[in-house]
Amino acid sequence: GRALENIEASLARGLRVFDAAVGGLGGCPYAPGAAGNVATEAVDARLRALGYRTGLDATVIEDAAAMARAMRGAADV
Repeated sequence: GRALENIEASLARGLRVFDAAVGGLGGCPYAPGAAGNVATEAVDARLRALGYRTGLDATVIEDAAAMARAMRGAADV
């Protein structure tokens, strides 16, 4: 639940490349108990709010996230 905070701390140290997953799908086999991955759309929104240009199309990301969430929901049935 602290991925965005960690990304901000990493930005302050000069990092500029981060992994994320549309809709926050997936998980990490190296972090037992982790709820999932940080959502690409959340990272994009935070970076934009901080004044960074990501080159990503927020509309396309949101559409992809909605599709991923719908597919995940269908798989849970």
